[in-house]
Amino acid sequence: VEMEAVRGGASSSESHAQFESWFVQYNPTGTGALQLRTDLPHTGRGLAAVRDVKRGDLVLEVTTDVILCVDNPRVNSALRDALKASDFDPFPAFALTVMYEFSNPTSFWRPYFDVLPKQLTLPSFWTPDELAIIKPTAAYDDIEGLNQGFQEIYESSVVPFSNAYSSLFAGGVPSYNLFRWVVVLVWPFATSLRRW
Repeated sequence: VEMEAVRGGASSSESHAQFESWFVQYNPTGTGALQLRTDLPHTGRGLAAVRDVKRGDLVLEVTTDVILCVDNPRVNSALRDALKASDFDPFPAFALTVMYEFSNPTSFWRPYFDVLPKQLTLPSFWTPDELAIIKPTAAYDDIEGLNQGFQEIYESSVVPFSNAYSSLFAGGVPSYNLFRWVVVLVWPFATSLRRW
């Protein structure tokens, strides 16, 4: 499944250059221990150590004002207020926040979104024909259960919220594919700031 385009025209190298510039400008308090790389084996891009790091060394400090979360003041205040009034669990609230920001061409986090893969080949995105190949396995049941859970959250949270606050979603209800993309690609890397 391929994500619908939000912003076109930028090449991959342009997107990476824009992300690197954004990352350096807003994110790290430099310690000289890390370098943003786009040529890492297996992962493509990430932070790589450029010197030996000892346990306990500070290697990166990220200020909370640049972290994409429901409570960030950079997120549309009407969206933040609507999510708080809806009393959502953290997962759907975060998913709606990311979908809103992803759909906003002027989002503060646009450089980050532009370097994320838009086409995923993970099992949750397989077609019915592709899934049929593994039907006699336990993996099939797991994937089907996961997809059913995604669909239920989407229909019980995203659709009603987007309809109730349609002024926030000019393009209409965010697509199920966008929701799955957030769930599969972004959510696993989310963390609760309350723990820190």
